[in-house]
Amino acid sequence: MTLTAAAARRLYIWALCVGVVAALLMTFFPPSITRHSGEGGVLILFGAPTAKASSAGQLQWFLSCLGPVLLGVSFLLQLLAILAQPTKQ
Repeated sequence: MTLTAAAARRLYIWALCVGVVAALLMTFFPPSITRHSGEGGVLILFGAPTAKASSAGQLQWFLSCLGPVLLGVSFLLQLLAILAQPTKQ
């Protein structure tokens, strides 16, 4: 399968946009989220979360998992664009 030059360029642009979104998600919602106390120790909290805190935590967990997945999709789109480029003869 080969792509036209314009189609390959559009695929690169999509890969770049997905990569930028992934980078922003990984910046603001890092994959590993730990909370620290004022002294620098790791906080471990026990207790039943409220419904609002539970839904916010689920959203944060989803967004922290979505960043690396989108980064992988971005790399795959770039690889597809490289492999499907028309050969020059």
